[in-house]
Amino acid sequence: METKRIKRFVITMMAAAMLLPLQVLADGNVKKGVIINNIDPPTEKAATPTASIATGTEVEKGTTVTLSCTTEDAIIYYTTDGTIPTEDNTARLTYSEPIAINADVTLNVMASAPLFADSEIATFSYTVKASSTLAGDVNGDGEVNGTDIVALVNRIMNGTEYNGNPDVNGDGSVNGTDIVALVNIIMGNN
Repeated sequence: METKRIKRFVITMMAAAMLLPLQVLADGNVKKGVIINNIDPPTEKAATPTASIATGTEVEKGTTVTLSCTTEDAIIYYTTDGTIPTEDNTARLTYSEPIAINADVTLNVMASAPLFADSEIATFSYTVKASSTLAGDVNGDGEVNGTDIVALVNRIMNGTEYNGNPDVNGDGSVNGTDIVALVNIIMGNN
């Protein structure tokens, strides 16, 4: 059945390109000179997209979510504003790379593919873990210890982001003086 539908679509498209009216008969043969006014819309839906992280998960800020669809040649569309990613929705985005989660968000996702009706809408909601407010907790794990020194050095040298506060001394910048302040906190010399 699927092969006939694809064959009918390909021949119809070729006929349209050549401006030749054709009809594909039930037995698969082609009849020339017949104008087809009624093409059946697709009834089979594209597969519903899936996400690499389960909906409802609390994630670290910056975590990326990968969307996928098992339907061949499917294009995935999504929104982040709670609306449905319909064709006429100006908030609709075309998925092309993993989506960074930097704030609480709900993704409404659908797939569209040639010869298929649009998929069902999938909804994936994520919340970002709260940043730590504990003085010296640079990596946001709720503790102040040597791993925070490593995190702070990584932040200063490489720009690595963490959920904690890297401005340990509160002077508005992140630099070597924050390492000294952090060591003092860990040693109990604050």
